[in-house]
Amino acid sequence: MSILSTLILIFHSTFASESATHGYQLRINEFGQICRFSKTHVQCWGGEPSDAKIDILGYTDVTDVAMNSKTTYVIDDGFLWRYGYVPEDEPKLIKPTDIESGNDHFCAIDEGFVKCWGDGFSSAAEVPEDLGVVDRISLGSDLSCAQKGSTVRCWGEYVGNFGTPSKFENVLDMVAGGYRVCILFQSGEIECWSHGDTFNRGPDRSQKDLKEMSIGFNNICARQDDGVHCKGEWRNKIDLSRQNEFLNFQIGGDTFCGQTKDRLICSGWKVEEVKGIGFEPRTLNDIKLSGFSNVGGCVVDGLGMYCFGVFPNEMSKLKDSKDIQSIAVGKEHSCAIVGQVVECWGREYRGEKYLLEKLKNPKKLYAPTADGYNFCALDDEGVSCWGDRHAIGLLLKPRSVNFEMSIDGNTYCYIDAGVLECLGDVTNPIYKYPFDLNSPSHLSLSAQMGCVVDLGKLRCWGKSDDARSDFPSDLGEIFDVFVGPSNICATTKSGIRCWGDLDTEINNIQTGFLIPDKLFVGAQYACAINNGELFCWGRSKPNRPRDL
Repeated sequence: MSILSTLILIFHSTFASESATHGYQLRINEFGQICRFSKTHVQCWGGEPSDAKIDILGYTDVTDVAMNSKTTYVIDDGFLWRYGYVPEDEPKLIKPTDIESGNDHFCAIDEGFVKCWGDGFSSAAEVPEDLGVVDRISLGSDLSCAQKGSTVRCWGEYVGNFGTPSKFENVLDMVAGGYRVCILFQSGEIECWSHGDTFNRGPDRSQKDLKEMSIGFNNICARQDDGVHCKGEWRNKIDLSRQNEFLNFQIGGDTFCGQTKDRLICSGWKVEEVKGIGFEPRTLNDIKLSGFSNVGGCVVDGLGMYCFGVFPNEMSKLKDSKDIQSIAVGKEHSCAIVGQVVECWGREYRGEKYLLEKLKNPKKLYAPTADGYNFCALDDEGVSCWGDRHAIGLLLKPRSVNFEMSIDGNTYCYIDAGVLECLGDVTNPIYKYPFDLNSPSHLSLSAQMGCVVDLGKLRCWGKSDDARSDFPSDLGEIFDVFVGPSNICATTKSGIRCWGDLDTEINNIQTGFLIPDKLFVGAQYACAINNGELFCWGRSKPNRPRDL
């Protein structure tokens, strides 16, 4: 099988594909899968398999996306994110800048050098030892090419044996796709070498005005001054009636997509899901992070739940759910209320099946903030918990609708009818909670420390021998507080203020940053939602979501 044409070829002109609709670029593979991406958003769908959808919000600086039928890679701010199946021999990349995919292999430029990997034997994944530093790469089915200056080197099954040269000189640009590679020479001429298809050369028209090219399975399209011209064989007819509106275009297999200023228009094969899709932004309304290092978290909007870190492969059945009421994220176990049902994924906890079947109209979920394995749900009967053997079943019945709760280990604190109370492990320093509060709210517990907002003032108790207890003296009026395992963040009149462990870099947030609608502090980073947009700060680990 051949694979995709992932690379648009721009030939030294004033045409600017980067300025396409909302900054979106396109990638399409021969299975009909389509990815479009901007600096902050990656969206993939369509084709086969049908569950290969991702819709990830909150990146910082996406520079490239590559996918095959099993795996999707995203390069964001120098990190490589993988979604789906783990290919064999996947290398550790230090600072990837470019990634492309073939049929069964991927190649990336990492600190200037080409690294390739994949499943099974593919000679296209065997990088020549003398290749050295390169400027860019482009892949076909079992074909890999790299360009350095005016020289192009190609390798793989279809190089040499079928007439494709392994080296080209005096090159201006190049693109590979399917079973072929096309070279634009400095003379202005373009030539294509191919195997197993119906044509051997590129567009028949004059090449002097060639601005953009994309190669599919048995086809090729190029933009010239008088429009977009295509040749080759297509399984289904493609629609070029709006070609003058296309800001950029891409072929993959027998699928053609072009972007106008406000729409993505696709035709050809496997396009039922992508006809006329627009670029409406998504508005986030909730976020939960794990209090455990290197785990991740989830965000929710009106169209579904999108998770980062270790979660995307385990909760895919919920990512398109449009009725998510509450989420709770732990270390090995996470849950969401979808409609009137609690769905959990990850490790199955003690008492989970028994308890979830008995819940009546669940309204809210609670997860451990740092230590412990106790999850709880608020329903019409009260608060019921599962996980730890000492806390399975009904825990308490709230007296009022103004009920808040937070869990730390085996200690449960809650605000009910304006009164703070705690249950559980009496040896936890949090258990010694203050009794002189006037009107506590915004309860938050983590790692043996608890805080509330009381009439605009911050009141904390519990563990006093770590950096979190070093409270700033100039906080002023407090609107919200969230206690993390190593840091505390509070929303004040001047914005978000954070303190605690310096190593997490959570404290590195500017005063006056924003006054968020939602605030959450994890083990190594913190996030906030403001006007539907996600902002995160702290350690730039791969499991941290990117700012949206």
